[in-house]
Amino acid sequence: MPALFTREGRSAMRIDAFYSDPHYNHKNILKYCPRPFADMDEMREGMIARYNEIVRPNQCTLWMGDCFFGGLKDDAAAIMARLNGHKMLIRGNHDHWPAYVYLEMGFEFVSELGFDIRLGKRIVHVNHYPTKPFHEGDVRYANVMVKPRAGVGIMHGHTHEAVRITPRGELHAGVDAWQWAPAPREELEVLVEQLPCFMEAA
Repeated sequence: MPALFTREGRSAMRIDAFYSDPHYNHKNILKYCPRPFADMDEMREGMIARYNEIVRPNQCTLWMGDCFFGGLKDDAAAIMARLNGHKMLIRGNHDHWPAYVYLEMGFEFVSELGFDIRLGKRIVHVNHYPTKPFHEGDVRYANVMVKPRAGVGIMHGHTHEAVRITPRGELHAGVDAWQWAPAPREELEVLVEQLPCFMEAA
C-alpha cells in the first residue's frame, strides 16, 4: 500500500488528466529538452496557459512527479493557485519537500508510490518511473522502477521522451510528449488499447 498523505475532508475523485515532469522553475530543463520557450518565465506562463486549456475548474489532474525544480515554496504555491481544478500527486525524484508542503500548496493527496487505476477497459499502474531506465546502464533509480505484471499496463513520467507510447510499450504522461500540457484521460483511453501487453492478449 503506498504511503499516502491526504488533506482532511478529501473524497474520491475521477482523474480527468495526467501530468508529469513540468519542471517549473528549472532553468536548465530548456537545455536538456527541446521545449519551445525562450526562458524559464516564458515556459512557466506557456505551460500554465496550456494546463488551463485542458483542465477545467471542476476536473481533477494526477501529477506524476517532478513538479518543481528549485525555487521557493511560495513560488510553487503561486503557480499551483493559477492552475485549474483538483490536483493529486505521485512524487518523483525531484519532489523533495515534505508531504505537508505539497498539501499546503494545494494537492489533495500525496503518494510516495504508484498505484493501479482503471483506464477505459484496462487496468494501468501509474507511477513516476517506468519499468526500465531511459538510458541503458543508468542504475540510479533501479530500486524504484516498476515491475511489469501480466495484464496490467504501465503509465509513467520521468524520461522526458517525446513519444506517448514508448519503445518499452508503456504510456508516457510527461509534458514533453503532450505539447507541454496534461494528457487528457479520453485520449489515453484510446492509446491504452495499443499497448503491446493488451494487443498480445487479444
